[in-house]
Amino acid sequence: MIFNPATIDQVDRVIVLRIVIDEDNGLAVEDLLDCSAGELAAHCGGDPQRLIYRAAQQRRVRPVENLQVTAEAQFRDLTIRQYESGTIQLLLNGQVQPTAKPHLREIAAANGVDLLNGSSVPQNTRQLGADIIKNITARRAG
Repeated sequence: MIFNPATIDQVDRVIVLRIVIDEDNGLAVEDLLDCSAGELAAHCGGDPQRLIYRAAQQRRVRPVENLQVTAEAQFRDLTIRQYESGTIQLLLNGQVQPTAKPHLREIAAANGVDLLNGSSVPQNTRQLGADIIKNITARRAG
């Protein structure tokens, strides 16, 4: 990403986002850079006349532990959590499971949640997890 040194003084803040599309996790937006215009040169090699930001070298991934839980549902001894990034995490008796999708398929079958999306394509982990949470929450509310 190249920034124009002649006009960077007209900018207050620089935010660089990356859109990631993954078959299992769906669509995610990663924030790669969030800094003031004055701090930009430090992220671009230190030369204020050559403002080139290389995202591949600067990739910053926030661990799930640093994200806020936006939705959660309980099914038997399983807890399904959705984080602000859309990530779905599954806990069995309080222990994080390395893969959520096999468990989500079982929960979906037990709760009548369709494994396919509106386009008749299998839902990815994020979509399926979100649908399950909505389904379980709606059943408990009603």
